[in-house]
Amino acid sequence: IANKEYSPEIIFSPNGHLVISYKDSISIWSIDDFKRLYSFPYKGGIIRDVDATNRILLVDGNGVNKLNIIDGTSGQLITNILTTYKQFISSAYFLSNDMIVTAALDDSIRIYDINEKSIVRKWKAHEYGVNFISLNKDRTKIISGEFGKLSFNEPLVKSDSLKIWDTQ
Repeated sequence: IANKEYSPEIIFSPNGHLVISYKDSISIWSIDDFKRLYSFPYKGGIIRDVDATNRILLVDGNGVNKLNIIDGTSGQLITNILTTYKQFISSAYFLSNDMIVTAALDDSIRIYDINEKSIVRKWKAHEYGVNFISLNKDRTKIISGEFGKLSFNEPLVKSDSLKIWDTQ
C-alpha cells in the first residue's frame, strides 16, 4: 500500500482484509489487491477502532471529547456521543454493536450505549489516569494500565499497574 503522505494513524479492520489510514482524509485500503477502496475528507479526530461493519470510531480530542462514529464506506457521520470526560480520552473501542468502551486520564473506564448515548457502566480504574486499555478477542475482558502521575511541578510518581475488568 503506497501513500504519498505520511499517515500518523493506521489500523487494521477486524477481518484483517482492510487498512484504515488517516491524515487529512480517511482512506480505506484493500490488503487483498493493494488498492484504495474509499477515501473521504475528514477533519478533527483520532482513529481508535473499526468494527466488522466498517464503522470507524474516532475521538475528537479538540477540547470537546466527542466520540464520532463514521460509516467507513460513505464517510457519513452515523452518530456522535458527547462524553463526560474533562480530560483527554486515551483509548476507545467498539465493545459490541451497541457499546463503546473508553478510558481517559481522569482515572476512569466507561462503557457507553451507542443508541442511548449514555454511560451504562463506569469504573474508577487507576489512581493517576488510564493510559491505555485493550480488549481480549471475545471482548469480554478489558486490561487497563497506568504509568504514574506526570506533572511539570512535581517529580514523577511511578505506579505502573495493570488491571483486568469483566465487561459482562
